[in-house]
Amino acid sequence: ILRQAQKLGPFSVISVDKKTAAIKLSPEAIAAIDKTDKVQLDHLPWLFAQGIREYQAKNFAAAIPEFQKVSKGIFGHEPSYYNLGLCYAREEKYALAQKAFQDAAKYNPYNLFTQKFLANVSLL
Repeated sequence: ILRQAQKLGPFSVISVDKKTAAIKLSPEAIAAIDKTDKVQLDHLPWLFAQGIREYQAKNFAAAIPEFQKVSKGIFGHEPSYYNLGLCYAREEKYALAQKAFQDAAKYNPYNLFTQKFLANVSLL
């Protein structure tokens, strides 16, 4: 994403935090990147980490698209479906949370946390 943003111009990258791998982009750069719905495989770990950071900051609406991109980019990536379910549950979108937890359970039926959340969301 950093390389993609740098191609947009010298003012597209506002700052880079090397410790957390966080990149602050200009609104124009974000809009240009969002227009390209193609996610490259080398971006997926960064997108997953960004989703985790957004979730930890309780910014669930911003975390959802990050986890969606990863789940579409890596077939059977159970952690992205699990975290997507957590975000949907926090946003009180229980039908979507249930679907995400079902997908997570399909790819890893031994994750007891997924089973627990799936059971809880199914009751709502």
